[in-house]
Amino acid sequence: VVGIYLGLQASEWSQNREDRRAEVVYLERIATDLDASLNQTSISEEFQTRHAEYGALVLQALRECNLEPDQRNQFASGIYLVAKHNPAAFVQASLQELLSAGRLTIIRNSSLRQMLVELLQLYDDHLFYMSDVQLRVAPHVNYTDSVAPIIVDTAIGGGADVTWDMLDADFEELCSDRRFYTAMATSLNYTWDSIDSLASWGDRLSRAKSDVEAELGRRGGFTQ
Repeated sequence: VVGIYLGLQASEWSQNREDRRAEVVYLERIATDLDASLNQTSISEEFQTRHAEYGALVLQALRECNLEPDQRNQFASGIYLVAKHNPAAFVQASLQELLSAGRLTIIRNSSLRQMLVELLQLYDDHLFYMSDVQLRVAPHVNYTDSVAPIIVDTAIGGGADVTWDMLDADFEELCSDRRFYTAMATSLNYTWDSIDSLASWGDRLSRAKSDVEAELGRRGGFTQ
C-alpha cells in the first residue's frame, strides 16, 4: 500500500512539474502571438489613417472646388482607397490549442484565463462591427466607383497609392456632384470610426501582452 501511495505521489509530482513547464511554454507562445497581433493591428491602423488623410484632402478640394497640382496624386489615391478597412489582427493559435485540448486551466492565474477568453469574444465583436461597417458603406463606395473610376493596367495591390492619370473623371464635374461629395464624406466618417476601433483593440492587446508577460515573470519564464 505504501509503495502504491508513493508511486502515485511521484507520478503526480512529475505531472505537476510537466504542467508547470508547459504553462511557461504556452504563456511565452501566447505572448508572442499577442505581439504579432499588436504589430499587424498597428500596420492596419497606420494604413487606414493614411487613406483617411487622403480622404480629408478630397473633401476639402471638393468643397473649395480647387485642387493644387501637387495634390492631384493624393486626391486620386483618396478616391481609390476610400473605405478600404482592414480588421484588427488576433493570432489565436496557442490559445485555441489550449481550449481545444481542454487544458486552459494549465494557466493557474484564473484572472488571466478569464481575460484571454474574454479577448476571444471581444475580437468576435470587433469582426462583427467591421462587417457591419462594410455593409453600411458599400452603397457609397459603389457610387464613388461609378463616377470616379480608377483605371489600372496591372496588379498594384488594394492598398497602393495611385496617380492622377489613373483617375477617369473630370474634377469640375465631381465638384458639382453633391452625391459624390456625400458618398466620400460618409465613407470617411466610417473610416475614422474603424480607426478608432483598431486603436481600441490595440490597447486591449497591449494590456493583455503586459499581463501575460507579468505572469511569465512570476513563473520564471522569459518575456518577449
